[in-house]
Amino acid sequence: MTNTLSTHSEEHHLPVSSPQHEVKETTENDSLLAPSESTDMEESYKQLKRKIKEITELNVAMNRDYFHAKKKIRNLTFERNLLLDSISKLESMNKLTDDDSDSDLYSDLTDSDEEIDVSLSSNLGAKSKILKKLAFRASNTPHRTQPISASPHTVNTLSTPTLQEHAPAPHKRSRSAKIPVKTRRVQPIERDADGKPKLPQQIGVLTVHSLGTIVTDRPNFHNERYIFPVGYTVSRTYPSMIDPNSNTIITSTIVDDGSDCPRFHVTAADMPDEPIIANSATGAWTVVVRRSNEIRNRDHSNSASGPDYYGFKHPTIANLIQDLPGARELKQYVWQNFEEMEPRAAKGVMAAAEKKRGNLEQMGNANRKIMPAKGEVVFVDENGEPEMPEEDEITHSDRDE
Repeated sequence: MTNTLSTHSEEHHLPVSSPQHEVKETTENDSLLAPSESTDMEESYKQLKRKIKEITELNVAMNRDYFHAKKKIRNLTFERNLLLDSISKLESMNKLTDDDSDSDLYSDLTDSDEEIDVSLSSNLGAKSKILKKLAFRASNTPHRTQPISASPHTVNTLSTPTLQEHAPAPHKRSRSAKIPVKTRRVQPIERDADGKPKLPQQIGVLTVHSLGTIVTDRPNFHNERYIFPVGYTVSRTYPSMIDPNSNTIITSTIVDDGSDCPRFHVTAADMPDEPIIANSATGAWTVVVRRSNEIRNRDHSNSASGPDYYGFKHPTIANLIQDLPGARELKQYVWQNFEEMEPRAAKGVMAAAEKKRGNLEQMGNANRKIMPAKGEVVFVDENGEPEMPEEDEITHSDRDE
């Protein structure tokens, strides 16, 4: 009996594992495994950090390359414009017969405000025309300058009168003989008792402040199509070159510094002490267009037509300049015919011009607006050219002549 109780007592006092004891053992086991897992996680973290650093450096390098490429494209575009302008001036100096050989390749009065892909195609088209004409001139040059005794073939060609012999005759390069003179319609102008136009006066999107004085003793102050009077001054609204959120008044003037060529001054009202001075109207206004586009981060073509911005292509302004004293004495200038449009047509033209001026004051451009993918409001025409002024005459532009 006693033994039985003793046995039961011993069985009662046997050690039994409790749940708390099991939890403690599990915690100790986890603590033994934690250093290994922590090391792996730390190594993974370091690898991820290294990858992020590499990707960041790669991103910085790609951004740097992108901005360098963008800057190079801008420089190449500017150089291309200068080259095309030089080609145009060369054509004017050599008096090519084609009317399209005007010194301004891109007319900004054709509602032009185009996205870059469309503007490049149109610019390349104009460039190809210029290069074709230069190639044609180069191919004809040897026939005009080669001596008669240069080769037997030349002697035979010259000694045998044929129709081809007279084809490249030099006299055909006279623009005065080939420029078609059409009658251009002009809007009525308010005049004083002496018949002189009252100034300042609104003509299209321009305000004419002074017509200036014609210089007759220096041939570079005019060409076959345009006259550059000293003191001629016009102004217009245009997007600011220093504030991307506002417009300003830009005044264009022709100045005589005593040299053989006129100087074209363009001054913005918000930059009165920083005038842009160039030897041509196109050169001065190209700077304005480029700066205006750059401050707004617009990757557009910076091509500009100086005669458009100065108003030389506007029939009404061209007529007023042609009426100045001394115009008849200009040897290179081809006299143009003008007629005043009917009152009904003139009323429509002036109403359209008034609307354009309102658009310029409110939005910086006379043309309609579209919404690109990035949400930027850009003004374009049917061709897509950005930030260019619109034609002030409906159908009677100098390009059609």
